[in-house]
Amino acid sequence: MSALDRQTLLAALTNHVGRDRGVTARKLVIEICGTWSSGDERYLRELVEQLRNEGIAVCADPRAGYHIAANQAELQASIKFLRQRALTSLRQIRQLKRMAQPDLGGQRRLLL
Repeated sequence: MSALDRQTLLAALTNHVGRDRGVTARKLVIEICGTWSSGDERYLRELVEQLRNEGIAVCADPRAGYHIAANQAELQASIKFLRQRALTSLRQIRQLKRMAQPDLGGQRRLLL
């Protein structure tokens, strides 16, 4: 099998155009490398991020898996998913700053 890199990931994703042809990260690593490891899966996620930063429409969601957008609707759905995930993280950051940070500075104690 191949080594996991940008080019092999792009080549593999050509077999996964459209949401209905999506693939999990684990299966995509196995498809490319012939075997799976958690390190390879983490690296795959980094490569996906790089491809997205280059403007390549790599979509993903928990149900469909990774795929290249086949149309504008799929791309918009992926953008919506990523936006919601980012907003959830930002809300958590806000709450940590508001609630936990003062406590760690000795200003508030949590009731246990």
